[in-house]
Amino acid sequence: MSNILLTNRMIKDYTGSELDVCSIGSALVQMGYRVEAAAYELGEPLMLQFKDSGILFTNVKEKNLVLKEYDIIIGHHNTIFMDCLIRKDIKYKKVIFSSLSPWVSIEYPPECANDLTLCMANSSETYDRMKTLGVKEENIIIFPNYILPEYFETMRENRKMLQKICIVSNHVAEEIKEAVAIFRSNGIETDIFGQEYQSVLVTPELLVRYDVVITIGKTVQYCFGCKVPVYCYDIHGGPGWLNKNNFAIAANYNFSGRGFDRKVTGVELVMDIIQGYLPALQNLELFHQIGRERYDLQVNLRRLLEKIHSLPEINQEEFKKNINKGR
Repeated sequence: MSNILLTNRMIKDYTGSELDVCSIGSALVQMGYRVEAAAYELGEPLMLQFKDSGILFTNVKEKNLVLKEYDIIIGHHNTIFMDCLIRKDIKYKKVIFSSLSPWVSIEYPPECANDLTLCMANSSETYDRMKTLGVKEENIIIFPNYILPEYFETMRENRKMLQKICIVSNHVAEEIKEAVAIFRSNGIETDIFGQEYQSVLVTPELLVRYDVVITIGKTVQYCFGCKVPVYCYDIHGGPGWLNKNNFAIAANYNFSGRGFDRKVTGVELVMDIIQGYLPALQNLELFHQIGRERYDLQVNLRRLLEKIHSLPEINQEEFKKNINKGR
């Protein structure tokens, strides 16, 4: 049985990188790996949600890493990632840095990126950004945001009336807040899920209750899985209703809303959502199929592990010498 170490700055809240570590860690445990997740801070509600996942969680500010010898280290966040690599009490064979954002400094690849086994980017945008930061193209692989298996098992009923809307966001745009007020004043039930509102774990059972989900990022792919109409818009603006013409650009930018230079008013949002609802229903099956082909976690994780296993082990002693030279 192989040991894998995952890193993330903290593991406690329902945010993207924290959920990513727990979701991938759980999947790896199910595949037969021993998994340890290291963070500077651990807490609820996320720890409670994954207490039976089989992941060993370690607060590295309070104690040493437990498993000591790792076949693979996959790390988010360059601070804790590098802290773990320079520790004297662990051994490792292959080391991968994973970036979930092209514009957040903690997600930038470390200076030693080209000495790592591999770097992972979550989108073409992040891939391109890594190259501008000096990472060699051959050292980068795209591992996109993914759809968990349960999202393919729970499907929304085919409803043609627009009656319930939800927003999934930790940074709700002002024009979305305006749209929410308009929807509610016209009798359309509208809920907001996120850190400033109702902080809950997004599940397929939650999403299928709604006729439209307004969101960006990985929740877009989740909607593909359970055939929920998704309107791609948030703090960066966005394309709105996805279709065959805008899908490729939206995907390249990780469904973040970037890449379109489109910001609208709350009234315009309301009109666009209402007018585009029925046409959007026609694309549900297409996006569901794309979800299965491109974003299935189990498929993508197997491909990633095959790639990692095919690459040579690093010389840890030489690797750490190079790191220390650059510090």
